Amino acid sequence: MVKKAIDVFAGAFARESLKRPENLKNPENVENDLEERVDFYEMEEEEQVDLMYQIHDLVARIRDEGKQLREDSRIKQTTKHKMIKVGVRWVAKPVLLENTPDQALIQAGKKRIEQLRERLYEIGETPNIIEAYKRKIVRAYYESKMLASIENSEERLEQIKHIKEDIRAQSLKSFSGSVVGSQTTKLESLAAEELAISERIDGANSSEVGRNLLRIYELKGYSDAIQRHRMVEIPSVKQTVEQALEYMRGNQPFMLSGHLGSGKTEVARYAAKMYMLETGNFTEEQLLDPEALFDSLEPEIFSGGDESSVYDLIGKLKLVGRGSEDGAELANRVKALALAFKEHNFGEVPEAELAKIIIGKGDATETVFNYGPFGRALKRGVPIIIDEINIIPPEVISRINDIILQPVGTKIFLQENSNEPLIKTKGFAVLSTLNLGSQYAGIKEVNAAFKSRWISKEMDYPTVSESYDLILTTLLRKDRVRLPANFKEEYFEKMVDLSIVTSEIQGLFCGRTEGQSYMSTAHNATAERVQLKKAVVSTRDLLRKIVEPWKNSNFSESLDDIIAQRIIASETHSMDDQKILAEMFLRRGFFSDWTIEDFKKRSILSISQRELDALQSMMQTNEYIANDKDIIALKARLQVDSSALNRDLMIGLKE
Repeated sequence: MVKKAIDVFAGAFARESLKRPENLKNPENVENDLEERVDFYEMEEEEQVDLMYQIHDLVARIRDEGKQLREDSRIKQTTKHKMIKVGVRWVAKPVLLENTPDQALIQAGKKRIEQLRERLYEIGETPNIIEAYKRKIVRAYYESKMLASIENSEERLEQIKHIKEDIRAQSLKSFSGSVVGSQTTKLESLAAEELAISERIDGANSSEVGRNLLRIYELKGYSDAIQRHRMVEIPSVKQTVEQALEYMRGNQPFMLSGHLGSGKTEVARYAAKMYMLETGNFTEEQLLDPEALFDSLEPEIFSGGDESSVYDLIGKLKLVGRGSEDGAELANRVKALALAFKEHNFGEVPEAELAKIIIGKGDATETVFNYGPFGRALKRGVPIIIDEINIIPPEVISRINDIILQPVGTKIFLQENSNEPLIKTKGFAVLSTLNLGSQYAGIKEVNAAFKSRWISKEMDYPTVSESYDLILTTLLRKDRVRLPANFKEEYFEKMVDLSIVTSEIQGLFCGRTEGQSYMSTAHNATAERVQLKKAVVSTRDLLRKIVEPWKNSNFSESLDDIIAQRIIASETHSMDDQKILAEMFLRRGFFSDWTIEDFKKRSILSISQRELDALQSMMQTNEYIANDKDIIALKARLQVDSSALNRDLMIGLKE
């Protein structure tokens, strides 16, 4: 297995470096080169590491160039643009054409591969480099085995957790109502196994190599979630999802409270779908593709408002035509009536009008119950999410107070449907979201009786390090845990700055922190205390309005421009908030070379040259630097923690 791993991982490099084509060799040059080259094992450690990274980088680039060359060699459909003119504006209309391979592109690709291979050959001629590289590949093989073992261990930990829950649930139904006898022994055995697995994972995390591997494994999971347009389980989200699942399993209503953009609704939806996957009845065929199955699941959601009624939530009776239930019967009635009209010389009558006549007749109508989201959730046996529950009138929510606490298996009688009985199944669960802060209109006071029925948790914004991971993951390539070709090393610092300022803005918006406006020193002797009242950069804003456009532009569009136009200039509801946002980004190094005219060009009109000068002067003072020392330390720590990983993520990037 180890030899096979060497062939797979190192094969291309080892074989090609040893088999340089004879026509490219110059015996005299080769002999002179070998005399001058330093043995790999005599190099400094830093030189050895750098040489290994060069090898990885070249192999990755040869692989990418090879894939692109195969793609360029295929006959495929491509999009050309036909230009049409309307007034003074040109409009591009896409036209699909069959494209034959461009030989010039193919030859250029082959030449690039040859150049990369030549550099690989040169490195391969370093004395003992082949042996050292093979050893590294063997080490990488065992590290990958360790990673697979960790993945299996995590699976087993999750399995143990569910076995323990089942034992406790069964014990409640036993004669004693508690864990006794063999069940106690089984739980002790499982706890010991759980501890051993956890220690093994912690051990892997104790070395730099292990930490790096686990970080790449973690980022791969985040990247997969982003590619599937799913919630990313950063640590804070994972913890909340685990809590939501625990409470749903225990038939306990769970409420997520939070400020605007904290992600509470998306987390509730994600947890509800996980619970549906856990409790639903599916065929073996459906379970063959759990990813597709998960994507197909949808809980019930009630997004009410201050005019919502009980009937909107539970359901209501509705008068409908029988024909609306049975299309064939309605069609037959229409034809019969049309024939009767014709027989009595009434002429041709449109069938649509005849259908209206029939549906309007008493013998063709009936009363049916039109289920609302809560009624449907009970009937389907799935979770319901009551979104923004403190905007909905209290009398509406009080209707379900008794139902949500009933045990599984209870018959629930819906008085809105003539006391129709529905069984409360295990799959039914109730989640809700509650808005915090004065920014929401129509928020209603939640009374003590209502709150006592729920377990609540506040959903905070991601931490700085979590935001950094989300930015990093969004930028990764689709095919592997690597950054795109045009990514530059200096962008890492920008990503740290962006993570920090996003967290600062979120803290200022939710009231966790109080801000100071140094721009105000242009008008006052001291900095003003400020608070964001309407504007916040949510995680969704961070990724969709800033990071994704930056990546999609292939990093050709300035990050400063994107932030100015998509975040600051778009805050038109409050000029005070716009000014605070501009200052916070300026203080974190964005727009460092901008003049007031640059801001005006991007429709940021809330700041003046005098205020900009005052801020820039203040940022040079000892007072400002002293107040900012915690952020400076945080930034330095983030950069150090990510430095080893960053180099791995940049393998294969263009020089």
